[in-house]
Amino acid sequence: MDERSAYLLTAYVDHVFSDQLRSKVVAGYYREEFEERGLFPFESEAEKVSFDLRNVVKWGERHETVVGGLVEQSAFRSTGTPVDEDGWLTGLYLNHLWQPLESLANPGLGELTLSVGGRWEHIERWDDVFTWRTTGSWRPPGGGVRLHGSYGTGFRAPSYFELYGAIPAFNFLGNPDLKAERSKGWDLGVEWEAGSDLVLDVTWFHNRINDLIDFTPVNVGRATTRGVEVSAAGSLLGDWLNWRGSYTWLDANDDSTGLRLVRRARHRASIDLQAEPCEGLVLGVGGTYADGVVDNDFSVFPAPRKQLDEVALVRAYGRLDLNESISVHARIENLLDLDYEEVANYPARGLGVFGGLEVRW
Repeated sequence: MDERSAYLLTAYVDHVFSDQLRSKVVAGYYREEFEERGLFPFESEAEKVSFDLRNVVKWGERHETVVGGLVEQSAFRSTGTPVDEDGWLTGLYLNHLWQPLESLANPGLGELTLSVGGRWEHIERWDDVFTWRTTGSWRPPGGGVRLHGSYGTGFRAPSYFELYGAIPAFNFLGNPDLKAERSKGWDLGVEWEAGSDLVLDVTWFHNRINDLIDFTPVNVGRATTRGVEVSAAGSLLGDWLNWRGSYTWLDANDDSTGLRLVRRARHRASIDLQAEPCEGLVLGVGGTYADGVVDNDFSVFPAPRKQLDEVALVRAYGRLDLNESISVHARIENLLDLDYEEVANYPARGLGVFGGLEVRW
């Protein structure tokens, strides 16, 4: 039997200095504890403390720059395979948004919006990393349709658990020789405003990943993920009830073996309904659905592949403005407290209740 608990605390201050400058400071704390009981007892704990400073600067009507920096301190402790590791991450990021074409000034050319951004990170144990992304969006004259796309690079370092963790009952043992993931990807899509109460969007995406970190954990030489996402949003009963939904079809494969990547749903859908029954009160209910997930069954040897059961989860959430300065919010995940698996033979989290307080001044 095993037991896992997680704690998350986030606080932020968001201040508008002027019409041209806005700043936000975010502080976060995360702690996760894991205990495996039985024939091979094992305990681990992971902590992360982070600070992020984000500034938004507007340069006239057509230019906006986001610039900021972050610092993270992480630690990992475990007993079964004695580990006591900690490390720092520091980073800087910048993104610039430019609207060279605007419908009022160029009614015959439509609206064009471009952006380019980069992120530099220094992570102990890894070389310095620079990633970047560029996006574009064009709305033809007359409106109603918007074309959009992006291209960028990505990086993910292994977590401490992937490097040093262990779950003996499931034959899981961390791999300190893991390499970091690096990726390149693009997406293209079209958005259609079907009247004032309905917006539809269809986006095709494609990613190539080198040294993908599998859940074993080992590095997959090269992997490809591609698919289509369809989303829609609208309103009912005037603006009293808003809704949004999405569906994603995902094809994710290990290029060296041709096998499907584990723990990635081929079909995933979500829907949310949100109402404002009175001023200052927002209530919502939503659901998610996932199917087509395969995983390795480590309860037997050699571990065969198995198809996990489809799952449909329900959540509820709300927000109440106590006054102009104070708001409270709460949400309930897995409202029906269903038993399901995201990992073969490993129960996922049951009903969870979360809440928070927001103070504005």
